[in-house]
Amino acid sequence: MQNINNVLNTSLTLRNLRIPHRNIELIGEMFCNEDSSTDNGTFYWPMTKIGKNVTIPCHANVARRHCSSRKAVDLEIQTNQNMISRECSPFTGIWQEPDMSQCYNTEWITRQLKNITSQDIDEENVEPVSTKLLNISEKSVYFKAEDIDLAVDTLEKMVPLISNVSVNITLNNILPSINYMINKPEEVLVEAGQSERTGERMLDVIEIIPEKIPLEKQQVAVSYSNLAIGAAKVDKDTFNGLIFAVSYGTNETKARSEIYNNSNSQVEDVMDFISLPKSLLKHLNDEEQSSLSRISFLSMHEDKLYKVTQKSSPKANAKINSHIIAANIPNVQITKLDEPIRISFNVIDPDLTNPQCVYWHESPEQNNSHWSTEDCDIATSGPGEKVLCSCHLLTSYALLMESDENEGDTKNNHLLSFISSGISLLCLILTMIVHVCSTNLWKLTDSKMLVNMCSSLTVANLVFVVGLLGYGTEITAVCKAMAVLIHYFILTSLMWKVVEAFHIYLDVVRKTYQTSSVKRSSILAWGLPAVIVIITLATNDTNNYIRIGQFCWLPNSYFYGAFLGPVMIILTFNITMFFLVMYRLISKSNDKKFEHASNKARIFGMAGSCLLLGVPCILAFLLFDKTTKLIITLLAIFSVLQGLFIFIFYCICKKDARHVVCLCLCKRNKVHLSQAPKDIRSSSSGNVAERKTEEANL
Repeated sequence: MQNINNVLNTSLTLRNLRIPHRNIELIGEMFCNEDSSTDNGTFYWPMTKIGKNVTIPCHANVARRHCSSRKAVDLEIQTNQNMISRECSPFTGIWQEPDMSQCYNTEWITRQLKNITSQDIDEENVEPVSTKLLNISEKSVYFKAEDIDLAVDTLEKMVPLISNVSVNITLNNILPSINYMINKPEEVLVEAGQSERTGERMLDVIEIIPEKIPLEKQQVAVSYSNLAIGAAKVDKDTFNGLIFAVSYGTNETKARSEIYNNSNSQVEDVMDFISLPKSLLKHLNDEEQSSLSRISFLSMHEDKLYKVTQKSSPKANAKINSHIIAANIPNVQITKLDEPIRISFNVIDPDLTNPQCVYWHESPEQNNSHWSTEDCDIATSGPGEKVLCSCHLLTSYALLMESDENEGDTKNNHLLSFISSGISLLCLILTMIVHVCSTNLWKLTDSKMLVNMCSSLTVANLVFVVGLLGYGTEITAVCKAMAVLIHYFILTSLMWKVVEAFHIYLDVVRKTYQTSSVKRSSILAWGLPAVIVIITLATNDTNNYIRIGQFCWLPNSYFYGAFLGPVMIILTFNITMFFLVMYRLISKSNDKKFEHASNKARIFGMAGSCLLLGVPCILAFLLFDKTTKLIITLLAIFSVLQGLFIFIFYCICKKDARHVVCLCLCKRNKVHLSQAPKDIRSSSSGNVAERKTEEANL
């Protein structure tokens, strides 16, 4: 071994490769190389000496594996396979099959929790005991009902000591232990709560911690994946309101919480918050004000512990659809506030509707704790946005929402929407084909405006159908793109009705119609909606387009200015044009009946299609605000009527377009007649000739 070491130290090859001697280590023992196994999960085994066992974490317990020496037969096989002798490698050991039998053995959890609970916990040993509890709680998803009860027993022993020990013990050991335990499935918490009131006791522990935690600074705020707590020192003479804000983060961001010493402070949109008014302390009597030292806050990511505790459930189709957020003054109960507390929630599931602000009503005497809507109101709300609540008492708050549809209703609504959109698309495409393929019709300005409008409606319908299929609504960029397209093409469709109405007005009333104005009108019809959409995109860094329910659309606050406002202006303009033109036609002499009839048809077609375009836009707003079966049905009906009206009025009722359709059908009949018997073909040819003569006379 020493000779080998000397050779390596004097090697010119290693020196030329600039490999320092200190990086060379001569291994005198044999090992099993690093390995992985996929039995019951993927596990990675470290390099291990021959003859040794290695233990690694495995689910609730550990897995073991032995590294044994390789037999001569194994060495020979390995040498023949790799053509390189394994005798030159330190990895001559061979792994035995891993022992995974103890992976789900949780007896050690119960045993260690019993050992901890049996100890007397004081200020001297609270840190090591809390560390042990933290290590065990990391496996809390495997806790049984008995284990949860034992862990809560230990927490209840430690909580009275919190105010006398380092704040780091609470922040780094006790609260993370609770955070892990909340991950336990709800059914196990229910089982534990039935006999030992475990859920209520855990809630009590969480509420007491921010009241007891030492305040070494003016305030403390900390957040974890399942809960957050905060506490702030308060002086009744300088109190200017408080805000506690919390965000549980995403896959890219961490959970965080903040306390602001002013009720007027600005809070980020992604954070839920509770704002206490400046007048809060006026409701305290002299004794309560003299004992006042802090205000405590807490928040829960889910209402799991509250579900376990509540005795009366809300409606079957209702559930908590927000994080829980609470504020409290220790040993003081505040109700009937003059100036309300403001609580802002971000909606978790945008598919739910009918938001209600609720607070946690505790009734120890009646054993009936539950969510109540009394003394709480909705200040502002919008589809898929924040909901701002105002409440007149100090407690825990949440947002209760409900679903007005079951899975069957959703499928039926989707089917109805598919059918209506499909019929509308078919009618729009046929209308475009008729007016584009006919040379005579395509020369008409009215046909060009009609085709532009139909193309806009076709794209809007296609994007809507894609949205119904669910493609892209989960991907933020695609969701925004779909909302932008729907927004733009609905506005362009309506703008083409403005162009049509204006041209009818120029032709009938002003008598100043010019073909060159069509090009300028095209720029307006395609350009103005683009300006509106670009401004909407730029105003809030593209965040004005969001997912609302099963669709992508504008939130309520931007819907009015970016969509509903332009729609109402367009409808008002077209209605005005309608009355001006009708007045002009009625006031004219009756000696031009044919011209009057033609112009009346144009104006009624414009007004009818404009209304059928505008009404669904208003219904769409109601749909995204509250998805009811009636509104979806009405929207589907108007969508069908929209396409049918355009096709029937512009392709069937209008004589010039009807002639094109008839000629196409006649040509098709000629093809069939060419293959028919001679006598039938001659008879049919005579009929066609008669039709042509009649059309020429017309």
